[in-house]
Amino acid sequence: MSISYGPASEANISELHPELQRLLRQCALELPEYFDISVTCGWRGEADQNEAFRTGASKLRWPDSAHNKKPARAYDYACYGRDQAGKPVKIYDIEDILMRQGAMRLIAHHIGVRLRPLIDWDKPHVELAKDVP
Repeated sequence: MSISYGPASEANISELHPELQRLLRQCALELPEYFDISVTCGWRGEADQNEAFRTGASKLRWPDSAHNKKPARAYDYACYGRDQAGKPVKIYDIEDILMRQGAMRLIAHHIGVRLRPLIDWDKPHVELAKDVP
């Protein structure tokens, strides 16, 4: 069984560079249901970017983030699992975040989507390589 994205994720995905959209569509086909993710941020406007900088969620001010390009060249995600009743629950465990990151990167490599190397301080983040047009 594969994953599916909810309406908020779909809205964020629609703001992304076509290569990132292609990656996320392939992830939806290949990732098992227990690797569920939600795309929490695609494009980020000036106020949101500066707030992310102020709170430490970003190291860059507007307009220097890959989130500030149109279409956005980066996305952030949240991980979800299931509780004993089968309901989705957000996962904050770094191992779960890194497993999903690794799976997405493996799929990206397989389909030829070039990504920037993992940003050590921002693990639930995926970004296109700088030389991708």
